[in-house]
Amino acid sequence: MVMTLRQFASGIETLPATTTWYLADLGEARGKQELFTRQSPQVLKVLREHALIESAISSNRIEGVVVDQKRIGTIVFGRSHLRDRNEEEVRVTFCSFSRTLTASSRSGLAK
Repeated sequence: MVMTLRQFASGIETLPATTTWYLADLGEARGKQELFTRQSPQVLKVLREHALIESAISSNRIEGVVVDQKRIGTIVFGRSHLRDRNEEEVRVTFCSFSRTLTASSRSGLAK
C-alpha cells in the first residue's frame, strides 16, 4: 500500500493491475451502498438503532454494568423513571453514541 502511494506521488503513468482491481471493487461497492441507502432507508434506520443499542449495552457490560434484557427498550427509548444507576449508565451511553453518530452524519464523516 505504501509503495502504491509513493508511486501516485511520483506521478506514474501506469497503475499496477492489482491497484486497478481494488479501485474497481471500491467503486462497485460504493454504488451498491448508495443504491441500498436510497432503496431501504427504513431497514438502515432499524439496523443503526440496533447497533447503537448493542454498542451501549456491550460498552457498559465491559465496565461491569448489567441491566435486565427485558427493560432495554424502556431504558433506551422510554421516558419512564430508571430503576437504578446501571440503567442510567446504559441510557447515557446510548444517548452519547447516538449524538456522536448524528453529528458525524451531518458533517459527512459517516458516509
